[in-house]
Amino acid sequence: METFERARLDAYFARIAAQFAPGEQTASFLITHLLAERPAFVRAVAAMTRLTAVLPKPKSVHPAAKREVEQTHMVDTLTREMFAQADDALVYLESRAADQTAILLDVGGYFAPSLADVHSRFTGQLAGVIEDTENGHRRYEDLDKLPCPVVSVARSPLKAPEDFLVGQSVVFSTEAVMRDRGDILHGRPALVIGFGKLGSSIARLLHAKGVQVTVFDIDPVRRTQALSQGFAVARDREAALAGAGPRRCTVRRSGDSPGSPSASERPAVPRRRAGADGCRTARRRTA
Repeated sequence: METFERARLDAYFARIAAQFAPGEQTASFLITHLLAERPAFVRAVAAMTRLTAVLPKPKSVHPAAKREVEQTHMVDTLTREMFAQADDALVYLESRAADQTAILLDVGGYFAPSLADVHSRFTGQLAGVIEDTENGHRRYEDLDKLPCPVVSVARSPLKAPEDFLVGQSVVFSTEAVMRDRGDILHGRPALVIGFGKLGSSIARLLHAKGVQVTVFDIDPVRRTQALSQGFAVARDREAALAGAGPRRCTVRRSGDSPGSPSASERPAVPRRRAGADGCRTARRRTA
């Protein structure tokens, strides 16, 4: 990042931390995409809480950002298995914040599987969870009963610009790859799987570039929304994929936020075929 961009981010988060400084700090565990701009956010969290550990999302770590954060805070390796079982989750949380009041800052519902047991057995007190993503929101929503407050910002209106910008980045990157291969987007057919917040953004941006967009979604309401916005809608996913001949299929692991660097990519077909490009945005959990 440029120096002026760092300074602007630091100034912004410093104002936020000063304006909303709590009367009493609690311990915090921060799951985050540790990208180039993220140290400023980490510093703000540390100013408002006793930041106990930073847990970067797998495959979403900028080496320089990690080195910077490691100078002042504990950075631990994050896996789904850490919090899948209550015993393992308790061992970790107790090792970092035994007998303390703690908050869990989540991105993707990592704490959800063991939350109830951890809440009842933790030697300290879990004050609550803050969740940032739609996938994580659904993981907590699926629990029979929430043992502590869970504040979700996944459906906040403030997330709308983020969805648009992520969609814009996806289309920009797709166009750049195609240009490198001597191809163009304009006039090409494309299949968008998933018409949620990110998928609908991608579909609209592709349409604005003159792409012939077809949409598939397992939710009939969202298929109707796509139709009402003028998109062709496929009713059968496998047939749509076969017709599209996608060159690359993006499958998002459980809890990954749309467009995150932790998404894994694998070739969907063994060879390049004529036809549409397949652009998939996984809306529901795949694992």
